[in-house]
Amino acid sequence: MDRLTGLADAGEFFASLPALSAQERVSLVLFDVDDLHALNDRYATEKVDRLLAGLGSVIRERCGAAEMGARLGGDEFALSLLEDEPDEVVREVDRIRGRFGEQTAGATLSVGICDSKTVRRASVRLSLLQAAQGALEEAKKQRPGGLSIFRGE
Repeated sequence: MDRLTGLADAGEFFASLPALSAQERVSLVLFDVDDLHALNDRYATEKVDRLLAGLGSVIRERCGAAEMGARLGGDEFALSLLEDEPDEVVREVDRIRGRFGEQTAGATLSVGICDSKTVRRASVRLSLLQAAQGALEEAKKQRPGGLSIFRGE
């Protein structure tokens, strides 16, 4: 467990990926706190730690019994949702980003989303994690606060 956020740590998350990927309907959401290095330069470490802990709290509150939130490291977080309809996932992500922005006076999150259904029908063989990471990389190009959904094309 990540002590700062109360979420699963990267080891727990990666160990859960095979079971997560095997589920019939699941979406993987990857969050990246935009410009964390600049925030570290601007604010005291304690304030940035509170910002990260606050995001952990928002993600923890959203997790259902069979879902998982994790801090993958530094400024990267993950959330599995038992939902594969992109519109519903985006609504959930927007709620999380809204609450995070309220708590942090405007800090933003870039987000990559992938669902198991799209990965299974994609022409390129990718894992759920690889597809979500690709979507997150696209979202980071739209900074601040970019959002990208893996479409499988």
